[in-house]
Amino acid sequence: MDLVSNSNKVLVKIEERNIEKKTDAGIIMISATDTDYNPAVHSDRYGVVHSVPPNLRFDRTPFSTTWETEIELKVGDEVWFDYMNSENCVVLDCDDGNDYKLLEYENIYVAKRDGNILPLNGYCLFSDVKIKAESKFDPTDGDVDPRYGTVSHIAIRNKSYQTSIFNDDMDVEVGDKVLFGHRAQRYYIEEERYMSMGAMYRPIQRRNVAAVMDKDDKIKRLAPKTVMVNPLKENILPSGIIMPMFRKDIPHFKAEVVMSNHTTIKNGDWVLCPKVAPLRYTEDGTEYYLLTEEDIYFTWDE
Repeated sequence: MDLVSNSNKVLVKIEERNIEKKTDAGIIMISATDTDYNPAVHSDRYGVVHSVPPNLRFDRTPFSTTWETEIELKVGDEVWFDYMNSENCVVLDCDDGNDYKLLEYENIYVAKRDGNILPLNGYCLFSDVKIKAESKFDPTDGDVDPRYGTVSHIAIRNKSYQTSIFNDDMDVEVGDKVLFGHRAQRYYIEEERYMSMGAMYRPIQRRNVAAVMDKDDKIKRLAPKTVMVNPLKENILPSGIIMPMFRKDIPHFKAEVVMSNHTTIKNGDWVLCPKVAPLRYTEDGTEYYLLTEEDIYFTWDE
């Protein structure tokens, strides 16, 4: 079967459906008619590539891909993909007894070829970071900390995005611990009960990485066009009176830039930013905000 040029679709063979999987004891895990069927948990996310388009369409129209990238898939690749696209795509019920799904190329996270994992569409794969509590009596000790991840596999950068504020300029290396940005969707590629990759990974593009951490769990490097600010929550007047700067009737406040990876905003500059910042980060007991360009109203020298 040949796919139409610029269709941005991949035909994937679903060789084993999740709703048909059984436990070692032969019990069916879930049926599509069960009242507790949840697409986010039980939808098919794994298959084998049957056909790929000759090219992808990226022209910033409604029929375009969201980002510009290369076709890296080949027929026969094992692939893992987004559950929402899996639930809402065209499904072909063929004479060989298998289902074939027509998926958007950009909704395929990763492929496996000859045993090698190949992240796609700029999606780097991250393994979990566990909380190390100071007290052994802390109930969160050992829990997964969804704010962070460790780079396990790196994807080729996307060339550009339809939304101009996005880019894949952030540099990461395998083994880096990163702080995810506020836009990052921190879901796993697949549910643990149906795991077929051998490990649990979160697929996140570089544009949704806010910072790389150092060995002491402090920010080592910010993402491009990102600044870290210390919000001014109170001001001490010459008379010694403490004036709160967080007024309930004003949705913004001033903050001092303490770390910057921006070409025009420097350390020591002051910014006006929203009171409810998208991303908060605490270091040595002090709370900071990580801001991107769209979070800053204007800047000035104090």
